[in-house]
Amino acid sequence: MRQLFWLFGPKIYETTLNAGCTVNWSLSGGGIISGPSNLETVAVDWGSIPGTYTLTANTTCPSDCDSPYE
Repeated sequence: MRQLFWLFGPKIYETTLNAGCTVNWSLSGGGIISGPSNLETVAVDWGSIPGTYTLTANTTCPSDCDSPYE
């Protein structure tokens, strides 16, 4: 997963999937996903409360796919 940095507003993260794979991003500990959570790129507003937060890219691939990522 790669983070694209912005000075203000949500942080942008992206992953690259193999053909046929899908992704669904999820958060734990806080934060808000801005926009769709099923694209290779996701925007997250982590808010202003300090803490430990986790962003996970949950992937699903066909059975013949070796790895969810390129």
